Amino acid sequence: AAWSILGGIDFQRLLKGGKVPPETAGRITLCSAQYFRLFGTTRVPGKTQDKLCTFTESNHICVERRGYWYLINNITDLSMNQILKHLEDIVEDARGRPYGPGVAAYTGVDRTNWAKNREHLLLQPGNQQSFDWIEKALFHIVLSEDSPTTKDEVLRLGAYGNGQQIWFDKSSTHIVFENGRMVSNL
Repeated sequence: AAWSILGGIDFQRLLKGGKVPPETAGRITLCSAQYFRLFGTTRVPGKTQDKLCTFTESNHICVERRGYWYLINNITDLSMNQILKHLEDIVEDARGRPYGPGVAAYTGVDRTNWAKNREHLLLQPGNQQSFDWIEKALFHIVLSEDSPTTKDEVLRLGAYGNGQQIWFDKSSTHIVFENGRMVSNL
């Protein structure tokens, strides 16, 4: 998981520095401007229309484990060992706790219902700050307890996890399984 985080941060640095060459399809050069939306971008539900928001100054990620969301701040300034320590602490904190509320499941339902539920959740104390962290994060990491053994299992769990892990409104989520396999939901 720590390597995937560092890889994401390195790719973002290359993008910001203009060092990612444009892709081509045969002789046609493709626009790579959409790559910037991989970082700090969230779809915010609306009752009639969603809004795509990109937060260019984000410097944190959110990590999901067992239904709980954790924040790792100043991610671009951390070493591999510091990131690994954060991840180990997250796994230890979530160990033995009952499964969390699974709020991410709302992001996979009808958009109008999600907009209404989001409004209700934002009225609860502390939730505005939590939503800000989740929505403004550079990307998400899911530390899954699953250990898929086949490509089909990896793809299925990468598409929707257990139904409560993946914040589907986030542009970039990386799911790291207990057995070390990984898949990205973009």
